[in-house]
Amino acid sequence: MSRAPTPGAANPLVLVAVQMLSLQVGAAVAVGLMAHVGIVGAAFARVALACAVVGLLLRPRPRVADRRSLLLATALGVVIAVMNTAYFGAVVHLGLGLATTIEFLGPFLVGLVSARQAADLLWSMVAAAGVVLIAGVGEVSGTGLALGLLAAGCRAGYIVLTRAVGDLFDGASGLFVALLVGTVVAAPFAVGTFPGFGDVGVLGLAAAVAVLSSAVPYLCDMASLRKLRTSSFSVLLALSPAVSALAGLVLLGQDLSPPQWCGVGAVVLAGAASVLTAPRVEETG
Repeated sequence: MSRAPTPGAANPLVLVAVQMLSLQVGAAVAVGLMAHVGIVGAAFARVALACAVVGLLLRPRPRVADRRSLLLATALGVVIAVMNTAYFGAVVHLGLGLATTIEFLGPFLVGLVSARQAADLLWSMVAAAGVVLIAGVGEVSGTGLALGLLAAGCRAGYIVLTRAVGDLFDGASGLFVALLVGTVVAAPFAVGTFPGFGDVGVLGLAAAVAVLSSAVPYLCDMASLRKLRTSSFSVLLALSPAVSALAGLVLLGQDLSPPQWCGVGAVVLAGAASVLTAPRVEETG
């Protein structure tokens, strides 16, 4: 079966860079959105409007070949809904940088489990050490930590399921089905927040969050995973905590300690080395 044209033709390094930058900007905008509709409302808007954007702009035409394809897309949708809610909750309690750092534990676990050679394991360990240095030592909210760990677990499942769904569906069709399922799952919990979306400004924030932190990153992830090994992709996501740390310095004036700067260097080294030394995965179809 031939695939419809997708962003997969782009360099995977560029795709992941776009994913991280878009995701961080979207998460920053989401802080303002949560002030109006809360964590659950923001998570629902992120999934629902992303589904609308993907449907309207890419016009996917899902063709479910078998029950397994449908089950995997459904599972991805549930994971996306839970992951968004947990991550936004972690951001509220921990701040953007630390929440992103803890969430990286999910990709780190996937990188370890899917490691095929010594280099994969080495770069995963280097990235993990960098994350520890970036996180630093201090008091951490128990609720925030629990939500961050839940988001990390969901992120691990998201990576595995995104690869599987991307292989089974053409173009963005699998992502559209998953986002549709995620919207249905999140809607009952967000009903009480719907009045908050009556303001045009709030709707604008919600649309920005959906595009920047969902539609663009999810499409980039699916395209990247068609070209990269799961272990390489997972380690490359180690750059996310580094991006958060640098964004905090540049945008919020949050200075970093020398150990944290070493951590930034470690995750940048691990992410780049993992991909540059890995054989490219050929697209099938």
